[in-house]
Amino acid sequence: MTSSFIEKRDELRNPYPALNKEFIFMPMVEVHATQFLNLDRGDWLTRPSPWSESLVLALASFIFGFGLLRFRPTD
Repeated sequence: MTSSFIEKRDELRNPYPALNKEFIFMPMVEVHATQFLNLDRGDWLTRPSPWSESLVLALASFIFGFGLLRFRPTD
């Protein structure tokens, strides 16, 4: 229970705030309702196959590895 109406214990920061900064926070009830709706519809995020995860990891390490070589100090 909150002690006053100023405290925002049952609200989360809105990931899409409005331009007028009036709706910075959103009620947690909306987040829970969206989670239950996704559960009901089966709209969950799925994990890619282990082969594609390994491919993405290898590609990212290759790109970042060679990218870091360009930041080495000069002689």
